[in-house]
Amino acid sequence: MSFSDNLFKRLDEGRFLGLQVWEFSFKSLSREYGRAFLWKVVLRHPWRTLRGAFEYRRFLKRRRRKGGITHLFWEGEEDFLQKATAEEGILVGLGFCQKPFECPSRRPNHSCLYLSTLDLDQGEEWPHPICRECKVAIMGKKALAAGANMYLMTSALDIACDVMIPSLETGRNAILILCPLSVQAITLPLLICGIKGYLIEYSSGNCRDYEEWLRADRGVKEEMTTLSPGALEKVMGLLHLLASRRRGSIRFERQGNMYWPVGEPSTDGHASV
Repeated sequence: MSFSDNLFKRLDEGRFLGLQVWEFSFKSLSREYGRAFLWKVVLRHPWRTLRGAFEYRRFLKRRRRKGGITHLFWEGEEDFLQKATAEEGILVGLGFCQKPFECPSRRPNHSCLYLSTLDLDQGEEWPHPICRECKVAIMGKKALAAGANMYLMTSALDIACDVMIPSLETGRNAILILCPLSVQAITLPLLICGIKGYLIEYSSGNCRDYEEWLRADRGVKEEMTTLSPGALEKVMGLLHLLASRRRGSIRFERQGNMYWPVGEPSTDGHASV
């Protein structure tokens, strides 16, 4: 370990200035995503950055984490869900590494054949046999019924450009499924950009260190990530609850790298899930 690595690791361990992302941030400065966040967020929005840093210090003191599930909001869970229902819904984001190896859309990208063809008014159709067992498809169907956006996360640069930077003005509610390593690294940027919600950790197949994370960020991921039964149940339960409180949609429309819910369900019951 180099002197700089050891220094920033100690800063993290001691929570210097109340922060715990020194090592990851230092390593990120030499990467395109790190420079993009620095120029487009930190330097252009210094007040939001400062406010996010104070919120992050508050988060570290009051962190609510259980069973690999972190609450990235301050109010009670019911109050947060009521707000998410009343506002513009919620974003469901999960890693491309959760796709099966046989995925017809392939893995290191934002595409999903099932989400592209899903239409709840037309009944259940499977564009490929592997979709029947794919958790992306299963969660996507629930998300559509809840009127939620779907986003398949690939690189940190894309996440910054597709999710974080567009949230600076209005904020965003989200359920993000990530490696435990990514949860630690992404919390501060999320708070700076006004993104609140749930951070759900993968229980297997996840990146164990920065070098593995960096390879995955480039699209090189030989493992398939999975959620624990409890975490999967939590995600599905949240989407079911939101679906019971919001008018869902019948299909997704892809705009850029994001899948947006569109269309109103018919009254014949096809859109219920």
